Amino acid sequence: MNDAPHPPGAAGIHALHKVHHDQSEAARHRLHERLEQAARSDGFILATAIKLTLADGDYLASHIAFASAPHRDAWRAEAAQGDVLGEIITDGPVAWIDFTGIGPAIAKPAPPPKWKMAILSWLTIFPTLTTFLMLTSPYLHSLHLVGRIFINTVLIAPLMTWVLMPTMTRIFRPWLHASR
Repeated sequence: MNDAPHPPGAAGIHALHKVHHDQSEAARHRLHERLEQAARSDGFILATAIKLTLADGDYLASHIAFASAPHRDAWRAEAAQGDVLGEIITDGPVAWIDFTGIGPAIAKPAPPPKWKMAILSWLTIFPTLTTFLMLTSPYLHSLHLVGRIFINTVLIAPLMTWVLMPTMTRIFRPWLHASR
């Protein structure tokens, strides 16, 4: 949390800019000019820009803060719009910004086919279970079979969940997500 004092009437503008793959340098240059123009305006406080990579390409998100809404509006009337897809005007120093209405939704990758996950699970659990049974058998030989299985599964389940399967899915990601 930023503890720096903010002017009571601070106002901002958030914008989303599309970056066409063959013009990424030009898009960054246009955004830099826009932020420089804001920095020369009366009432300017700060400007930030971040690069976003979404399913359909790259975007630049910018935020410019001014001391008051009239300062912001005066700059906005003179500012070059360029490749701005949309803007969100805010009053006050802090705002929650949701760009879902402006740009495309972030696409989640499709989960791998269940048959591939089943094979990967078996490739992970078979050697793990075999190793655990070999290591614990001398100590658990006096227990009933159900007791031995219970103790081994209590040890193996967390290991599979938090260590082995995440590691295996990361290693086998190209195969898991290969197109059919």
